Amino acid sequence: MNAFTVAIISSLASLVAFRVGEGEFRLSLGLVAMIVLLERYREIPAILTSIFAGLFVFLMRILSFRITGGDVGGDLLFSYSLEIAFYIVYGLSYNFLVRLEKPKEKMPLMLLLMLCDFAANSTEYFLRFIALKETANHVGFLTIFMAAFARSAVIWLLSEFVFPRKEA
Repeated sequence: MNAFTVAIISSLASLVAFRVGEGEFRLSLGLVAMIVLLERYREIPAILTSIFAGLFVFLMRILSFRITGGDVGGDLLFSYSLEIAFYIVYGLSYNFLVRLEKPKEKMPLMLLLMLCDFAANSTEYFLRFIALKETANHVGFLTIFMAAFARSAVIWLLSEFVFPRKEA
């Protein structure tokens, strides 16, 4: 298993998504797959993997949209490109909060994952708001928190009980 393989798996998993809260906010399984695999295979570099995954998810979304008959224009490309920032911020946060955490300061994985998710979602939302001035798709703090909690819970459950860590 390597960063490239995890990114491909994440991009395929990103095709499955669920609505969270009100509005158009969707939670895809792409990030779930990436983090579960990074937890299982600790030797895979988190930051490199998140860069690849962000790019591959971006490309998969465009391909999926195009296959279903959608026209890919500049606004759509820009909107989908924000996924790259989301994955990179999550990967950076994960690397620093989870991978580099000091053993004596051990915090619950679920809490750390929620912080990573909240940071990534907030960054994407901020970029979307600044660049696109999107007010119709207003996503509130509660929705971002619910998404962070839900995704982190799924990742934690899968990492702890279904795909436990594989020591290098």
